Amino acid sequence: MKTLLAILKSLCLLAAIFALAEADLAFREVAKLMEAAAVTVTEAGGTAAELRKTATAVSEYAQHQTKQLMDPRNHKALDAGGESFSMLRTGSTSISTYRHF
Repeated sequence: MKTLLAILKSLCLLAAIFALAEADLAFREVAKLMEAAAVTVTEAGGTAAELRKTATAVSEYAQHQTKQLMDPRNHKALDAGGESFSMLRTGSTSISTYRHF
């Protein structure tokens, strides 16, 4: 009976050693995944910074263009361009209508 108990204790000890070895492998894998996640987060932070820079540049460009369009010196040019477009459209409509007759 003592021999059987000793064998069972040895098997339990062996199972515990295997379980610890598996746990060690699992912890190493988790550490690798956490390191990869940290790298991904760092890269995402860099991407977010670049997006902020781009958004700022686009905003500044839009403000500049809006100022240009609102400048009183450009109103005459814009009005003249609109009139030219209107005349061109009217002329093309007239030509198109003339061809149908």
